[in-house]
Amino acid sequence: MMSLLTRMVAFVAVSLALAAAAPAGAVPAWSRKTGLECSSCHFGGTNRLTKMGRDFLLRGHRMKSDEGISASNYKSLNYLDYASLSNKWRYVASNGNPSTGFDVEAFSLYTGGPLSGKFSYFVEYYFHERGGFSNPGGTSTGTTTNRSKLADAYLQFSSNPQGDNFFWARAGQIYPFIIYTASSGGRLSVNRPISINGNVGLGNLYTPRDRAYGASVGYVNEPGGFRAELGIVNSGGTNARPNLDEKNNFKDGFIALEKDFDEYGSGLGFFAYTGRFLVPKDATFATNWEDRFHRLGFLGHFQRQDYVASVGWFMGENQLPAPANLVTPPAGYTGGSRSPSGYYLEAGVNLSPTLTGYARYDHTYNDLGLLGASRNKAVTVGLSQRMSNVGRIVLEFNGAKSGASAYSRSATVEVNWLF
Repeated sequence: MMSLLTRMVAFVAVSLALAAAAPAGAVPAWSRKTGLECSSCHFGGTNRLTKMGRDFLLRGHRMKSDEGISASNYKSLNYLDYASLSNKWRYVASNGNPSTGFDVEAFSLYTGGPLSGKFSYFVEYYFHERGGFSNPGGTSTGTTTNRSKLADAYLQFSSNPQGDNFFWARAGQIYPFIIYTASSGGRLSVNRPISINGNVGLGNLYTPRDRAYGASVGYVNEPGGFRAELGIVNSGGTNARPNLDEKNNFKDGFIALEKDFDEYGSGLGFFAYTGRFLVPKDATFATNWEDRFHRLGFLGHFQRQDYVASVGWFMGENQLPAPANLVTPPAGYTGGSRSPSGYYLEAGVNLSPTLTGYARYDHTYNDLGLLGASRNKAVTVGLSQRMSNVGRIVLEFNGAKSGASAYSRSATVEVNWLF
C-alpha cells in the first residue's frame, strides 16, 4: 500500500510542477466570455468561490455589466461562451473494496449565462457518471458503471441584474445557493462534508445538497452584503435517487439568510429545511411510514486572498418508526423522535497563486440508538493545482470511521479537465 501511495504522490508532484507555471482559467466558457482568470472567481487552485464568483453565480452566471443577448449582437453570438464540457478522471487506492480503481467519474455539460434582458439559465447534465444508484424504492444504493443524470437545470429572472440590489426567481431542478457555495458545489476538496452530503439513516435519504424539482425566490443587497432565498421543492432524497419521481405529494420548503462582514466575503449564514419523506416497505420496515423532519444549519467562513477557513453545523429532528412499522423491533424500542447533528471544520491556504493545500474534519451524530451506528468521523487533507485554463489536478487523502466499524483509508488522484 505504501509503495502504491508513494508512486501516486510522485505522479501528482510531477504533474503539479508542470502545471504550476501556467495561468489559471475558470469554467472555460465563462472565462472566454468574461476574459477573467479563474483566480477572480475561484480560490487558488480549487473550485471554491470567491466573493466575485458568488456574485457571478447569483446574477445568473453573468457579470454585472453583461446585458445578455440583444438584437444588435445576436448574429455575432459565440455559443462557446455559453457551454463547456467537463471530464473527471479518478484513481482511488483504499483498504476497502475494490482496493484500487481507475474511474471516469463523470463526463458532463455545463451551459449557462444571460439570455435576453433579465432572464438567464443554467444546466449541468451528466452524460456519464460512475457512482451509487438507488433502486426504485430509493432505500438502497448499488454500483453502476454508466448512468446519465440531470443535475441543475433552471431558468432565472432577475429584476435588476446590473444593479446593486435585486430580486430574483428561478424554477427547474435546483438546490439552495447557500449549500452550493458553502462546500458542496464550489468547494476545496474532492469529497464533500458528511453533514452536507450524507443522510442520517433509517430510510430517509434527504441530504442538504439534494437537487430537487421546484422553485425559489431571493433577494441580494450587494452593498450591505445581505442575501436571502426561499424555496419550495419536491421531497428530499434526490442525491441518492436522481431523476426519480417523489414518493409523496407533500412539498418541502427551505429558507436561507446570509450576511457578509468584509470586502472578501467573510460572513455568516443560516439555513432551515422542513419536509416529509415517505419510507417504503422493505426488509427492515413492515409497512410504509412517513418521516416528518427538519434541519437547521449555521455556516460561517473567514476569507482572505490566500487563505480561508469555514465551519458548518447542522442539527434537526427526525421521526422514528413505530415498533409496528419494523419487521423486527429491538427489545426496549418505543419509537418517538431523534435529534441528528453534525459539523465540519475546513481550511485552505494558497501555496502559490494556483496551488492550494486544504484540510477538513467531519463529525456527525445520527442518534440512532438501538437501531444502529450513530457516530461518523472523517479527516481529509489534499493539494489542488489549477492546470492552465484546462481544469485542476488533486491529490487527496481521507480517513473515516463509522460507528464501531474498522477505520477506512483512501487516497485519490483526480484530474478534472474542461474546454
